[in-house]
Amino acid sequence: MELPEKQNQIKLLFLTSMALLAIALLVTLGLSFSNLNPTKNVIILSETAEIKSSPSKNAKTIQELHQGDMLQVSNQKQHWYKVKTDKKQTGWLKTTQTNFGEPMPGTKQNAVISEKKVPLTLKPNNESNVIQTLKKGSKVIVTAELTGWTQITYNKVQGWVPSTSLKKHGKKDGEAALENKVYTRQKGTAIRKEPKQTSDTLSVAPYGEKLIFLSQVDDWYQVLTDDKKVGYVPNWVATFSKPSKTDPYQISPLADKTIVLDPGHGGKDKGATSNNGEVKEATLTLATANYIKKALEETGAKVLLTRTDDSEPKMPNKKKGAKFDLVISLHYDSSGTDDGATGTTVYYHHASDQVLAQAVNTELAQVLTIPNRGIEAGTAEDAPDGESSSLRLDLGYMNNDSDVREFITKTYQEDLAKSLTKGLMTYYEIR
Repeated sequence: MELPEKQNQIKLLFLTSMALLAIALLVTLGLSFSNLNPTKNVIILSETAEIKSSPSKNAKTIQELHQGDMLQVSNQKQHWYKVKTDKKQTGWLKTTQTNFGEPMPGTKQNAVISEKKVPLTLKPNNESNVIQTLKKGSKVIVTAELTGWTQITYNKVQGWVPSTSLKKHGKKDGEAALENKVYTRQKGTAIRKEPKQTSDTLSVAPYGEKLIFLSQVDDWYQVLTDDKKVGYVPNWVATFSKPSKTDPYQISPLADKTIVLDPGHGGKDKGATSNNGEVKEATLTLATANYIKKALEETGAKVLLTRTDDSEPKMPNKKKGAKFDLVISLHYDSSGTDDGATGTTVYYHHASDQVLAQAVNTELAQVLTIPNRGIEAGTAEDAPDGESSSLRLDLGYMNNDSDVREFITKTYQEDLAKSLTKGLMTYYEIR
């Protein structure tokens, strides 16, 4: 009788262990998926907004929203947020209509608290939780406006205050817009013939150039130049407020970023080689890094390189506990057989960088002349700096003659640098 009883005990112990293992697995998967799809609340800033059935302005409208409505975002695809309607139906909302999208009229202004003990609230209403109380004279930055409420940033903390409690400095974007003027906010702003990045350039405007605003087409401003040419500039490189003369990068979302470029290989490690043996990956990645460095520095970013010559790469020094805003590793791929594969790939090492990878890849896909292989998840162990956001760009195949013919050209390298910079600008603009 003892044997069956002992067998039952063993069976019960086994079943209990399997149940605990299953629970642990479900918890782990739940955490992983929550990291891949981080949620956040957004508020509608435009007077009206529409939730679409798919991320396209031509898609069917499944719900109308109004200024002040709040929704929870579960994911992002380029300039669209994935949200749920009142009926729990999944839909898509344009990011520019929310407090995390493009700056709305009247935003990015300096202001001062004009009343005593003003509560900074989490949401734009009197019943919301109070984050902290602001003293009269506190200097803040206006980031969004609703009827009766203003979103501000104070010492890197964002919240809402009654609009009547603020005294603003300078003109609002909306007031400037009545004068039909816009100003370029970065060096070398290309004025395009058509409202698309691949269009011919009519002229190149310096920082702070005044243009006559004619109309808006999607994310582009139609403008009139001093020499009477009608062209288009992206709305992320132009503003209705006259930029500061002393700080030409104050509006750039990359102005306070430290970005490390890591040109793959170097020293004894030459990396992959082209089929004819003439092009070495280590030489090419360093050239690419220099093109990208120039483009990023024009936006005000601080750019560091892990190597500046044919030596082994070394991560720049940083203070203990600090981290870089972004590390980008640059490589050119190689396949098992000559001409066996083609295209570019963007890898992200942390789930939190998936949206960043998508923003960069979207721009590369639109501009570069070789096929795009999309984004892929790498591992955190492969990240060059485990504490910082990081991407790896594989920019074509060294043993594909067609790829090599494209990426050794100056045009490809310049287009790569510009499209990468644009992708980063777009990503950090909404962060």
